[in-house]
Amino acid sequence: MSESQGFQSREHEELDIMSMRQNAIDVMRANPDSPMDDVLPLIAETNQFSIGEARSYYKWIVRNGRAPGETLWVPEIPYLKPRTCSDAITLLRRCYNQPLTDTVNQLMRDLSNFDAIGRTASSPDLKAHNRWVSQKAYDLIKKCATFEQWNQSVINEHSTPVKVMLKWLIDHPLMTDIEIMQFFHESPVCSITYEEDNNLPKSSGTHPERYRAAGIVMIKLDQDPIEFWR
Repeated sequence: MSESQGFQSREHEELDIMSMRQNAIDVMRANPDSPMDDVLPLIAETNQFSIGEARSYYKWIVRNGRAPGETLWVPEIPYLKPRTCSDAITLLRRCYNQPLTDTVNQLMRDLSNFDAIGRTASSPDLKAHNRWVSQKAYDLIKKCATFEQWNQSVINEHSTPVKVMLKWLIDHPLMTDIEIMQFFHESPVCSITYEEDNNLPKSSGTHPERYRAAGIVMIKLDQDPIEFWR
């Protein structure tokens, strides 16, 4: 594949993401008073998602304080999936003056993924290979017959909320790339149960005090979670 073909492929992928997110917003806007369990099948059907993928889109939109129907993408700050940590950090620094954008939120998640598994990843892919899990999520591994079943039962959660981490980075603009990645390493993304997630404050607190207050015990597995089903 040529460099231009690779760029076009990545650009097409990002346009697909924009379209799918907007589709999810349109469904939520059309059903503003409906509970999440009623809206998820509609989002899944519209985008040919699994319910788990639809839930990820729904929660992303709600957690980032965006009203249903609001366009999340900011064209003035284009996003292309970074190939390295440095790529992500460079673009993130350019966006510090516009912190409440979809691009910034995605870059923060990309950097968490780089720390966890060394690359960008989809939500299921991250769950499959991220060794940081809660004790309750680990207990579910032993009960679930398949990875797909476990994937539907846990969520990727930032032990320090993304908004808190972003504010810290903006307040400390002179941090080096190494210091920034160490910052992410000290607040790892973790697979936890939905029950645990519901007990956490969404945009406040820091790791590890935040998890300790909610009674969540983090453990690091000796192997990738997906290996339990191989």
